[in-house]
Amino acid sequence: MKRNNEAIIEYLRDTDPTFKQEGNVIFAEKAFVVRSVVDWCSKTERLSINEVKAYLTLIHKFLKGDIHLFWLEDTVTYTNIRRSDDNAEEI
Repeated sequence: MKRNNEAIIEYLRDTDPTFKQEGNVIFAEKAFVVRSVVDWCSKTERLSINEVKAYLTLIHKFLKGDIHLFWLEDTVTYTNIRRSDDNAEEI
């Protein structure tokens, strides 16, 4: 599990603009959702490689700010975010 944590932290450091580390304390507002989805994927034996890739794509879009990713009744759910100029609207 430690290897997963290190990989997630490295990925967040490279992709999450809110990521900040002070000593051994990490600040990343989207880290909880990312970690929970990765944990769920690693514990779910019935996922195909294509399904795992789809969840990783959702995580990437979430970190870029293209979608809002969240849990709804034990299901990973997302909504698109429509952007026009500097305004964003969840759809």
